[in-house]
Amino acid sequence: MNAWHRWLATTDHRTVGRAITGACNLGFLFLVVSGFYLWWPAALSWSRIRSVLLFRRGLPAKAREFNWHHVIGFWSAIPLAVIIGAGVVMSYPWANELVYRAFGERPPVAGAPRTPRAEPRTARGNEAIDIDGVLANASAVQPAWQIVTIRLPDRPAGPVAATVDAGNGGQPQLRGR
Repeated sequence: MNAWHRWLATTDHRTVGRAITGACNLGFLFLVVSGFYLWWPAALSWSRIRSVLLFRRGLPAKAREFNWHHVIGFWSAIPLAVIIGAGVVMSYPWANELVYRAFGERPPVAGAPRTPRAEPRTARGNEAIDIDGVLANASAVQPAWQIVTIRLPDRPAGPVAATVDAGNGGQPQLRGR
């Protein structure tokens, strides 16, 4: 599903697939936003807005279906705009930067070195955790592991927990401790 949503499940032409999905996201966002514009009543009054925002009873079949179309369309457009907007932000770097700037932050620079992490916690005071030993135990549990997640203890002398994943990260049936 991840590959389908990002690149149209193409492995050789990911840039083309990404461009197509990005363009579709922009087109769908335009469709939702333009629907708001087309829906907006010419004369702004509570009775006209209410007739489009709320279901009305006792209407003939054709008018009822028209009312349902407007009500369901309006209330569906709100979460759709949020979901599609998130897709546009993931598809285009300019949209991602726009979100950072809208909240008053500077966008991260591509290829810039990351800030160093804090010193890793240890299991017992100043003793270091034997990561090689943890990985050896993980290999004993699952020789074909792809991902090993190590959870450091919260208190001194606490146990070190490791989760071994033999899948691609999205297959919970292939995870074990």
